[in-house]
Amino acid sequence: MVLLNHIKATYPEISDHDFNMIIRSTSLKEIPKKTILWKEGCLVKEADFVIKGCFRFFQSNKEGEEQNTLFAIEDYWIGDINSLLYDQPTLQSIQALEDSKVLSFEKNEFKNLMENCEGFRKFTLQKRARAYEETVKRLVSINESAEVRYENLVKKFPELENRIPLYHVASYLGLQDIINRCKA
Repeated sequence: MVLLNHIKATYPEISDHDFNMIIRSTSLKEIPKKTILWKEGCLVKEADFVIKGCFRFFQSNKEGEEQNTLFAIEDYWIGDINSLLYDQPTLQSIQALEDSKVLSFEKNEFKNLMENCEGFRKFTLQKRARAYEETVKRLVSINESAEVRYENLVKKFPELENRIPLYHVASYLGLQDIINRCKA
């Protein structure tokens, strides 16, 4: 199973008991392309592990224009842990860019695992540390040229530009204004 490989690769010391507890807490969901899982300002009710598909995280400005902030593909987690655990409104929306499959942890199951499953807690802590590192890299890259940001994106997600429309990549790179001017 994909999740087993992911958990074992991230946290090889996890016990069989903890791993089985995690597996019993998930359900498989199919998510059609263009489905918005949640909108910014809402409370997130689940955390999902991507088995198949591609998602985008995005925010909308005052004019309603969307800015992509993150892509998540296979073997990525999607969810807002602060919203999930602390009932804080999420700061971003998320949308499926392809027909997708996820392993889903409902809010109560996720909280139960965080409280009662040491292996899941340690696994989640490692994932949050990596997510924080990626966020820092993304923030630092804002000062780099669009070309360098694009090269970094292609290096991280080599198949992405063949899977999603170019305007999503442009939005992520902060180049949507240039694309809009070219279309006009």
